Amino acid sequence: MLTIRNLTKRYPRPGRAWWSDETITAVDDLSFDLPAGTSIALWGVNGAGKTTVLKCLLGLLASEGELHLNGYDLRRDGRTARRFLGYVPQELAFHNDLSVAESCRFYARLKEVGDERIPVVLAQVGLTDQEKKAVGALSGGMKQRLALALALLAEPPVLLLDEPTSNLDAATRDEFIDLLVQLRNGGKTLLFTSHYADEVGRLAERVLILRDGRLVADGAPAEVLQRRPTADRGRQVLPGPQTTDGGRQMLPGPQTTDGGRQVRTDHPSSLAPAVGGPSSAVSGPSSAVGGLSPAVAFSAEEPLR
Repeated sequence: MLTIRNLTKRYPRPGRAWWSDETITAVDDLSFDLPAGTSIALWGVNGAGKTTVLKCLLGLLASEGELHLNGYDLRRDGRTARRFLGYVPQELAFHNDLSVAESCRFYARLKEVGDERIPVVLAQVGLTDQEKKAVGALSGGMKQRLALALALLAEPPVLLLDEPTSNLDAATRDEFIDLLVQLRNGGKTLLFTSHYADEVGRLAERVLILRDGRLVADGAPAEVLQRRPTADRGRQVLPGPQTTDGGRQMLPGPQTTDGGRQVRTDHPSSLAPAVGGPSSAVSGPSSAVGGLSPAVAFSAEEPLR
């Protein structure tokens, strides 16, 4: 379905002299295949090159290498090839004064799609009862669903999603992931960026870890995320009996529970001031605070965003 060979993206180095040809490499000789009906996650810290890969596929950035989608060259036959792509950006931009239905009609015309698709996609994403509401009055979760509906209007077989749940709360995240799982199980091909381990585990059949634009690991989520370097781990909540929300919520620091606060860290001294309190104690990687079993694990060195 999608073939990427030696994808490379370079930018002029900021602050370089006008005569200099110095560059920085955002994506460095990346190659992988995305077969039809599969789901791949791109994982990495800020600046790893994840979003740049998606923008190159969308034709928003010029790049080097070979990009083929469904037999079409994405450079030579870009207009035709990109009809097979649906895109959900990380930062959404809507006409807030339009209703949900009006927004769908606007984008349907841009995509040369008949209005009969609108009730279909709104039902797919659970927005049928919101079609008359102004977009500006929607919650963050509803706006994310609308973005997905717009991406589905032309019935693309491939969806590109850039941090699709990064701006959602825990409950809304779970609902949106469930929606994406349904689409994947229905035959959609997914390529998405993420920094949530649970999201990758539920959605992806394969995860590619990028660092400084280079592919450093490739495999099944359980295997790759377990052996990834500490600097690529970021913040991750592991399942445990004392965590809230089933251990699926990403947390930046100590988690408060009925019995106190619990933290697991590779650098206890750096987190002691944040925990505080006369009954708190922080020690090594398996330490428990307040008598609770450890459930929260993260690296304090280089958190993912």
